[in-house]
Amino acid sequence: MVSDRRYKRYFIILENEDRGFAKTDKRMPKGYAKIEVRNGKGLLNVYVQDLKYFKDAKYIYRNYLISTKGQKGKYVDTGAFMIDEKGKGELRVKFNPDNVEGSQMSIEDFNVVAVIAKPIERSSDENEVYGPLIGYMDKEKVDWKNILMYEENVMKENDKIDKEYKEKYEEIINVIEKSSKEIYKEDEEEEEKGFTEPIEKHGNELSSKYKYKEKPSKEI
Repeated sequence: MVSDRRYKRYFIILENEDRGFAKTDKRMPKGYAKIEVRNGKGLLNVYVQDLKYFKDAKYIYRNYLISTKGQKGKYVDTGAFMIDEKGKGELRVKFNPDNVEGSQMSIEDFNVVAVIAKPIERSSDENEVYGPLIGYMDKEKVDWKNILMYEENVMKENDKIDKEYKEKYEEIINVIEKSSKEIYKEDEEEEEKGFTEPIEKHGNELSSKYKYKEKPSKEI
C-alpha cells in the first residue's frame, strides 16, 4: 500500500556496541544516519568516523536496515562503506520508501540502522555478527542480532546443500559417462562379431529391431 506521505525525516545517532573496531583506544567509533522521504522518493545518508581501517581488508563495513517487527523480522543490505585511513566513511543510497531495496517493506517497517563488520573469510562454525555502530529509529533498543544470525545460518546451510548437490551431480555424471563408454564398447564388439545388421541393407528404413517407434500424437 502506497503511503500518502509528502515529507518525512529521520535522524538516528549511531553508537558503538561491539568493541574491537575502534581506530584508537582513546576514541570510540560514532556516526549518524539521516533518512529523508520526499514526494515518493527516499534518500539514506550514513556517516561514520573513528572506525578501524583494515589494510588487509580482513573486515569490510556494510550498512543494514533491520526490522525486528513480526515473527521472523527482516533486513536489507544497503551497501558497503569506503573507510579511509582516518577511519571515516560515508554511504549515500536512494531508495523506494514503499518498497525498500525490493523487500516489499516500507521505510516505516524498519527500526534499526546497523553498521556491520563482515569478515572476508569466515570459518564454517563462526556465527558471530559484529555491529560496531548501531542506531535505533524508535529510540528503543531491541535484539537485532538474531535476525542476521538466522539469515547467516540459512545461507550457510544453503551453501552446504549446494556443495552436496554439486558433489552428487558430478558423481552421477561420472557414472553416466562410464556406462556410456561401456555400452559403446559392447556395440563395437558386437559389430566386429557380425551381430549387428548393416543399416544400408534396408535402404531408408531400419529393421524392426532398430526402428524408433514414435508415440501417436493426440490432436488438441
